[in-house]
Amino acid sequence: MAKRRTFTLLEIMIALVILGIIGSMTAVQVKKMVDVHRFESEVASLYISLQEAQILSATYQTDLALDFRKVGGRLTYQISSDEPFPKTISLLKATELSRVEECKFNDARSSQLHFDIYSGGRIEPRGTLAFYQGEKALWIDLQRGCLIKFSHKKPNSVKQEIIMRS
Repeated sequence: MAKRRTFTLLEIMIALVILGIIGSMTAVQVKKMVDVHRFESEVASLYISLQEAQILSATYQTDLALDFRKVGGRLTYQISSDEPFPKTISLLKATELSRVEECKFNDARSSQLHFDIYSGGRIEPRGTLAFYQGEKALWIDLQRGCLIKFSHKKPNSVKQEIIMRS
């Protein structure tokens, strides 16, 4: 009759150490993926808020303002208006972009940015907003006034596109 071989305490401990190393490496990668997802989600939420502000300004035929400020090292934005909007419109509250490490407009850093959203939906000044988290970057293209775009790649300037089409 064959004897059944059991595992020694040393073999079990080695197996647990290997599983622990694999688990910790996996946990680090999952945390990075979650951070990137939250960063992308915040910037996408800003993009959606911009679109909603364009609709709101066109619907109520009023001008809105979009202001970015660094408060305590964190970037916040707020859409505001002189018009008394109904309390059901939650778009006009200050929102923090906690995962954004840096923001640039037309490749220039600034601690404060101001944009006007006119009653037809046009956003001024025109340019590109870049948001960074480490090496990850996302862009919101405001070069066309009414048409805004969200991109994972830096958009070409409108002047470059005109030259490339000719």
